Amino acid sequence: TGLSFESLVIQPIQRVPRYQLLLKDLLAKTAEDHRDYGEVQSAYRKIEETAATINEDVRQEEKIRHFTEIINNVANLPLDDPNRQLLSEGEIVNIDRQGKKQLLLLFNDVISIANRGGFLSKKKYETEISVELELVWIQQIESSEVTNPLEGDVTYCRITTPYFSCLFGAVESAGKKVMQMTSEGVISCLKEKGRDPGPTRRGVQLFDKKAFREKYEGEFMFGKREGFGHFWYSNGAVYAGEWNDGKEEGLG
Repeated sequence: TGLSFESLVIQPIQRVPRYQLLLKDLLAKTAEDHRDYGEVQSAYRKIEETAATINEDVRQEEKIRHFTEIINNVANLPLDDPNRQLLSEGEIVNIDRQGKKQLLLLFNDVISIANRGGFLSKKKYETEISVELELVWIQQIESSEVTNPLEGDVTYCRITTPYFSCLFGAVESAGKKVMQMTSEGVISCLKEKGRDPGPTRRGVQLFDKKAFREKYEGEFMFGKREGFGHFWYSNGAVYAGEWNDGKEEGLG
């Protein structure tokens, strides 16, 4: 026939949609009181299930292929959790850092921001920071509020965490999509954990020190320590008490 082995193997799968259309048309033209109606209906349902299974397998294979491509192109991704799934990614512009282009990656429980790799880098991007979704605040910003707006149709938002607060803009559709999905993902993640998606959140903030890793565990509001919380200092001291605008309030 002149066809390759791969072409011959794929032919039965390519015929499934044709069988589905054929049986759908046959079912529509078969009277419900006809003796063959039940068998035609059963055959149509089975071919529908088969088509759905094939489509889902194809989607999963594409997701795995795409994720593998991301892993090969982005260094230091947070891959320590086997249940972590990549939902979306896209390039955004960090307005607060002189228009620096960065890659925003949305997982089901964290976001990661990556920078373009340097001249000697083995990968296209290098992850700068990853933050749990429950400690991410996203505020939509109107272009009229931006001091130095980008050209074109741009979507703006401010992403705030205990580690940074930056204004970002997205020009390309992938960047706009990942920013929108991140906003929805934060709310979804908090609701799944039974937490209020309002401005006040509970979480943990870590600080790397040479002798001791400082740690804050308590309440935050828009990325700042606010409310009650514990802070373990590098000198061994511990403060447990109220916080206001990121600072200790009282003796604890």
